Amino acid sequence: MAPWTLIRAVLGSAGNGATWGCVAASKLDPRTLRAAKEIGRRIQAAREAAGVSQGNLAAKIGMTRGNYARIERGAMNVTLDSLLRIAAGLGMTWTFDLRPMRKGRRREP
Repeated sequence: MAPWTLIRAVLGSAGNGATWGCVAASKLDPRTLRAAKEIGRRIQAAREAAGVSQGNLAAKIGMTRGNYARIERGAMNVTLDSLLRIAAGLGMTWTFDLRPMRKGRRREP
């Protein structure tokens, strides 16, 4: 499969027909790529703090270790569904924080 195509894999362990969706980093704009890398760093820190391997967590949430590793590296634009499943697999909740931009900072489209 070409690296820029939408990657979808059926969740084996969930059994509910849901799909994972991620977009390869080569097709992300720089702002999205920075966010993907930061999200990946935070997920990795949480997983390591929980003492869980990538492979074990990936298996627990029905994802391949390779796709999970790409999320931690920020090499994929992860879906909200995947974020919620990762958090649940770690026994955590996911929070999202919107803040006003600092004065004088250029607005990005």
